[in-house]
Amino acid sequence: TVEETAGEGATLRTAGGLALEGRVARGVGRGATASLFVRPERVGIAPAGTDPVATAHGLNRAGGRVAQVSYLGNILRYAVEIAPGQLVAVDVQNASGTRPLTGGASVLLSWLAADSELLLQ
Repeated sequence: TVEETAGEGATLRTAGGLALEGRVARGVGRGATASLFVRPERVGIAPAGTDPVATAHGLNRAGGRVAQVSYLGNILRYAVEIAPGQLVAVDVQNASGTRPLTGGASVLLSWLAADSELLLQ
């Protein structure tokens, strides 16, 4: 549910109580039902407890659990469950020397609010 709007931005409150910020189309007001979309390559992922940007303004953060790892050539795609039934896709480079996260791992996701789009349902 859209909790508040300011200019071209808005705050979305998920059913689990997580507050996420994003860009919003004109005419979307407080109380509207919306979903947040972000491109998978824009989302950062790190093991839980390693939040290097905990106080950065304009940054969305969500804790979760790796539900699935897919190897797509040079891309690792993680499906991260941030709440029951709420998955976020995360794409990272499958670089040499990088140890992939495993299924079930607790992680922290972060992305710029400016990379998020709120769309009405």
